[in-house]
Amino acid sequence: MHLPPSRATVQTLSALAMSALLAASALKHFRDPSFYRQVVPGYLCREEPKDQAPRAGVDADLVSADPDADTVVPEPAAVVFGMSEAGIPEARPAGTSGGARGNGSAGDPGSPGHADRSGTPTPLAIMTRGEWIAVSGLIEAGAAVGLLVPATRRFTATGVTAMYAAFTAGHIDALRRAYGPRGSAGQRKAHTLRLPFQVPLILWAWSLRKKIARQ
Repeated sequence: MHLPPSRATVQTLSALAMSALLAASALKHFRDPSFYRQVVPGYLCREEPKDQAPRAGVDADLVSADPDADTVVPEPAAVVFGMSEAGIPEARPAGTSGGARGNGSAGDPGSPGHADRSGTPTPLAIMTRGEWIAVSGLIEAGAAVGLLVPATRRFTATGVTAMYAAFTAGHIDALRRAYGPRGSAGQRKAHTLRLPFQVPLILWAWSLRKKIARQ
């Protein structure tokens, strides 16, 4: 007579499945880190060196320095016409005088064009986006191993539950930015679909914390 699998067997199979999922996600963190960039909140990130360099041909003072943005978008500059010191007509950005920037330049910390967030990182901005992605990938790889060992499964499942809850905050922030002025239709669709999956993942990880006596 065929006997149904015991609860311990079901939990072991469930832990194996989640371990495989975490291992696959950890691998993707290193193979395709751009997939996770948008779900890392900007307030956790230091500015990456490559984000500090403007594109060729773009004035650094006219670039929007938004730490939440994945791309650098030049802002339109007003141009005024005047006379140089030599008496020659010239065109220059608004807010400058005689080739030297005045108090209204975009690079002046007191002007409306200055981005305070990029110049003054939050206390939580301890790593760059790339570093956060790499660290989370290593954590997922460790959790994948921890779930395979019965002695560490309960502790690991608790950590994975907390990890998925923290990831939910990142998905919410990504969804908020996707529906913002810089968001695209593809981002709105992707993050609208990705956010609800956090709930079953949290419940799944929490279920692995139960101690089940082997029969």
